[in-house]
Amino acid sequence: MKFLLIAVTLFIFVSMVLGSLRSRDKLDKEANKAVGSLATAMRYALYGFCVVVAVASALVLYQGL
Repeated sequence: MKFLLIAVTLFIFVSMVLGSLRSRDKLDKEANKAVGSLATAMRYALYGFCVVVAVASALVLYQGL
């Protein structure tokens, strides 16, 4: 669980730093495109993690009933 919390915190931190650089136009065209792709991949990974946690929670709740 600690690993997942650290990973999510790092994802959010990296996303904020890259978004800040991107909004200040400090990146060239190729780097800007790469940051956009990385942000999309990180977003999908976070959504997938949320779905897995929701399914696991639903299974635990179902088993408890």
